[in-house]
Amino acid sequence: MNSIINKFYVLLDDLILLNVMRREIINEIKEQLPLNDYLKQFCTIRCDIGRQIGKTSYIKLHSDENSLVIVCDLQPVGCFEHSNTNVVTVTQIKNGYLRGKRLYTKIFIDEPSYVFKDISVDVLYKELAAVSSSDTTIIQLGA
Repeated sequence: MNSIINKFYVLLDDLILLNVMRREIINEIKEQLPLNDYLKQFCTIRCDIGRQIGKTSYIKLHSDENSLVIVCDLQPVGCFEHSNTNVVTVTQIKNGYLRGKRLYTKIFIDEPSYVFKDISVDVLYKELAAVSSSDTTIIQLGA
């Protein structure tokens, strides 16, 4: 099982690198779109290969003080308590928690199907635009 998880982690790392490289090639597009649309259309990586593959563990290992992790209200935020990661719930976002915060280089959305039950994709990306730049990478892990 560990070799499968390791392959999954390598795949995610490669997808992130590929996304960044692609954005460098199509650099002029970012000037043509509002930031929230650019983030959604060009800066987002979506990946899921099923449950219990280590998605949350990947986030813990690859997030840092320049990362934001978004979880649904039902997910225990405490699973990230020993990291330097900034973790927010959907309710916190809806209550304006992100306003006035600094810019993040990576934003992870853990189990997006649960997150998007409580906030629409468009509303979330408008909120994320306030804490992102065109260099931010958004990684949605899970169904």
